[in-house]
Amino acid sequence: MKKETPFFVFLLGVFLLLISPNLLTHGMFMDGMIYAAVAKNMADGIGTFWQPFFTATCYPEFYEHPPLAMGLLGVCYKIFGDSFLIEKLYSFAMWLLVAVGLVKIWRHFKLKNAWLPVVMLMTVTRIIWASTNNGLENTLAVFVIFSVWFYLKSTQGKWWYFVLSGASIAAGFLTKGPFALFLWTLPFFFEFLVHRNGLLRALVASLKLVVLTVFPLFLLYFFSEAAFQNLDKYLNIQVVESLKNVETVSSRFFILRYFFAEMILPTALLLLVLLISYAKRRKFDIDTDKKRLFYTFFLTGLCGVLPIMVSMKQSGFYILPTFPIFALSFSFLLERVVGKWMTQLNNFQSFYRVSWVLASTVFIMAVFMNLRVFGEVGRDADKLQDVHHIAAQIQDEKVVGVPKALWIDWSLQAYFHRYYGIALDGNQEHRHLYYIFDGNQLPEHLNLERISEKTLNYHLYKNNFVE
Repeated sequence: MKKETPFFVFLLGVFLLLISPNLLTHGMFMDGMIYAAVAKNMADGIGTFWQPFFTATCYPEFYEHPPLAMGLLGVCYKIFGDSFLIEKLYSFAMWLLVAVGLVKIWRHFKLKNAWLPVVMLMTVTRIIWASTNNGLENTLAVFVIFSVWFYLKSTQGKWWYFVLSGASIAAGFLTKGPFALFLWTLPFFFEFLVHRNGLLRALVASLKLVVLTVFPLFLLYFFSEAAFQNLDKYLNIQVVESLKNVETVSSRFFILRYFFAEMILPTALLLLVLLISYAKRRKFDIDTDKKRLFYTFFLTGLCGVLPIMVSMKQSGFYILPTFPIFALSFSFLLERVVGKWMTQLNNFQSFYRVSWVLASTVFIMAVFMNLRVFGEVGRDADKLQDVHHIAAQIQDEKVVGVPKALWIDWSLQAYFHRYYGIALDGNQEHRHLYYIFDGNQLPEHLNLERISEKTLNYHLYKNNFVE
């Protein structure tokens, strides 16, 4: 295990290098900034865990998603303050925890080179994007991977780990709803393919996990009025409505195309290693047990992808929590080949020392690259510049009028509220002291005077009819 340490340091350095333009800089994907604003409100006592609050004019009751991930981020704001770094480092930390879970699962099978599944995960390019953008899927991925680990531990006769596995899936449901439930299939595939038990026993194993997941949710749903209101509105507004009426893609096969695109690099790496091994030995060096583990985890991962086709509301990041499962499945196929290569390399006396030198160099370079851009703007530079200039001029005003087109600019809404607690009001019947417009055509019924000088796209106006 000690000889693997420089590999982990090296991978951490590479990961930090890949995300260095965005980790310590301002700017974030729209959804992530909305969740950050809601979490910050929770930390400030605005809204509650079961009745989250976005802004006074936009989702003052935020039931778009279950609240657990936002609640956890809110705790971080409580502990560490409201720096913009909190949501960035929270996102990064979630994927570090996923990597820890991958290592624990690998070592559960008493396998060496526990860095291998981490490498496979890092070849999924969307993981690099997710690690600094505060999606709910980041937190869900942690619950998913640890639910897998808990389940595997339970197969050694430790029943309490089975309970923890179900509780982790329940926590995943409280993070992103039904997307967590694909793990119900893991006991079935594991019992049927790995343990070679019969179909009935495999079904019973999955049914037990279903019960252990549903039971804590049942307690919340029926014995907490606040939890009932939250989950009931989420299920009816988001889940049922999205299945019936919401369309964000033109084809149900969108999620499959996205999945195949993201799996190009992992698949290419898998095939490259296997083909090199085949060229040397004239056979694929994979033992039967590892094949069974591959099928088990690959099929479980597919169960997290294929059901999304039921809805026409799809987005690529929905399947982010499945990629650690696929990383494990591919790694099982490579375990024997990579193990033999590493044995050969470790026979060189200087290999361990050289590994440490390379790992340390990459890690130090990564830290430097992140610190070099600390506090700069990595995304939405023009928009954030205008937000900061406008907020500096409106003093204590907490609601600003905007045209409808700007009110549905969700990232603008999120930036104003996350950084300054300012709400944007698109209701034209309301009168405000300040207005923001992004064009030259101003409403004639207002006596507006532009008071922003340095803004680029969004300009601040004072309504002289209101004092």
